[in-house]
This record gives sequence, structure tokens and C-alpha cells, in this order.
Amino acid sequence: MKITLMRHARIEQEYQHCYNGHINVNLSTSGQIDAEHFSLQLLKLHYQHPFEHIFCSDLNRCKDSLEPFLALTEREKLPVTYTRGLREKSWGRHEGLNYDQIIKRDKLQYKNFNQWVDALDGESIRDYMERIWEVFSDLSCLPYSRILVVTHAGVIKSLYYLLNNLPLEDAFSIKTAYLSLFEIENFSRIEGIDV
Repeated sequence: MKITLMRHARIEQEYQHCYNGHINVNLSTSGQIDAEHFSLQLLKLHYQHPFEHIFCSDLNRCKDSLEPFLALTEREKLPVTYTRGLREKSWGRHEGLNYDQIIKRDKLQYKNFNQWVDALDGESIRDYMERIWEVFSDLSCLPYSRILVVTHAGVIKSLYYLLNNLPLEDAFSIKTAYLSLFEIENFSRIEGIDV
């Protein structure tokens, strides 16, 4: 199976560089325009090697990034599954806040990456990785040769962590620009996780 991972388009300015997690943030005006333009690039990929199924986070920023492409392929009626499993990590009471706001409000101190992630509220990193592992393990068992996954930067970085046995901090340092694509050839089941 070949998986094309796509990060959603640019979000509203006030939520950029924040721990948004499960907040249903909308695309910015420029993000909507970018998604329209980007849909042509996706269409070109689709015509070269058709997507058989699309899996998308159920949050607006992903659904709205996918919508222009679906409009272009409307006659094909591409199957789409919207799922909570592809959501970003939940940050609990820290959602919608940026680093400086969290430091100021909660008097937290950054010592290292793992300590910082553990100090924040919400889904534990282990639970998050198990969720990602489960979603992509399930996808690997489906009878498709090519799928598109529209999701969030953290999900993409987590998958790279799981597939490449990188240190967690290194995986989360991977640049994932808005509307960037990452392709994984010959994707197969992920064998266990170790966080």
C-alpha cells in the first residue's frame, strides 16, 4: 500500500503556533485560497496514480482542506472516511494556548522535550502513540493499493517516529509545512510501539 499523507492548510492567525489539539479551528482566508490552489496538485497526483480511498481527520481544518479536491473529483464519488482517530494529540486545558501563554499561566518550565510534553494536560504521549499505531495498523490491513490521509502535523510526525524508530524529539523536529505531502511507499503493519 502507498500512503500519501497531507497536512491541512493554514489556520486562523490567532491559533497558529498553539497547542490546538481537538479544538475545531477553522482555516484562515489565505488557507482556504491555498487549499483551492493545492487541490490542482492533488488532482494531478490522483490522475497519475488514483487514490482508492481517502481518510481524513474529522476536524474542520482537515475537512475544509480536502473539500476543494473533492469538488474537483465529484463525479468520481471518491470514498471518504472522516475519523477522530486522525486528530492531533489532545492537550486538555492547554488547547488553544501557545508556549508563552502556558508558561505564564501555569508557571511551567521547559527542561527537555519529553518533560514538557508530559507536563501538559490531555492525552498522554503513550495513549496518543497507541491511537496513531492503531489507526495506521488498521489502514494497512485494508484492500487498497493507494490512499490519501488528510491529517495534522503531529500525526505525520508520530507516524514517522513509529516507522523509523527515531527519538521522539527528532521526529517532532521534522518540518511539516501547511499543505505539505509525505509519501510512504510499501506501507505495512507497524509492529508494536515503544514510547
